[in-house]
Amino acid sequence: MEYSANLSPTSKATVSYVSDPNTDYTLSFDVKDIHSARAGLGFDILTKNGWSVTTSYERDQSQNFYRDSIYFGASYIPNKKTSYEISYNDGLSINYNKRLGDCDHDVFDFMITSNYNFANENPNYAIKVGISDSF
Repeated sequence: MEYSANLSPTSKATVSYVSDPNTDYTLSFDVKDIHSARAGLGFDILTKNGWSVTTSYERDQSQNFYRDSIYFGASYIPNKKTSYEISYNDGLSINYNKRLGDCDHDVFDFMITSNYNFANENPNYAIKVGISDSF
């Protein structure tokens, strides 16, 4: 749980254009949301055979705004070199990682990633394929 209070006063800024430095314009910024709270609840399940499941729900609430977030994730790690992951948080993310090589100093990571959002009117169909090396 999280609570916050905005204690800053209303602000004013005076600006002018370079082309007309003798005319000043004043902008006023009012404090609209003084109090806000965020709370969440979730759980993780881990198994000995490499499966894990994570879920959470979070609500962010202020006087003039609220947002609900739901997260779901699952992964399977059958061995030290391979992992499969799928998650949903404002879009579907699918990841596959494979370590290539036999030694710690001669290892490449092979990844396939997609961030498809089926709830969007113009979904992102991109798939990212990559090979990386850490040294």
